[in-house]
This record gives sequence, C-alpha cells and structure tokens, in this order.
Amino acid sequence: MRLADGRAVVLKIAPPPTAEVMMYEQGAMAIELAALRLITERTGVPVPAVEFAVS
Repeated sequence: MRLADGRAVVLKIAPPPTAEVMMYEQGAMAIELAALRLITERTGVPVPAVEFAVS
C-alpha cells in the first residue's frame, strides 16, 4: 500500500487469537518479528524495517 507521504509499505495482519489456525501457524507473526530483530542485531543482512507492531 502507499502511505499519504508517498512511501510504499507492506501491511501484514496476523489472525485474531480466536481464529482457528494450524498448530504450526500459532504465534507465527511473533516468531517472524523476533527473527527479523535477531537478523538485524547479529548480522549485516538487510531486512525490511518494521514500522509498527502490536503484540
């Protein structure tokens, strides 16, 4: 999507806690955020910026 300031961003929305999901999908968004944080902190590999996240 394109923001009012012209930046193009990707919006990801996790299913609500009450949604039925496969066992391996539970907590996937939190795991992805943690992985991006670790990669950023411990390597020089470029990762997308996380602008906002709610846990």
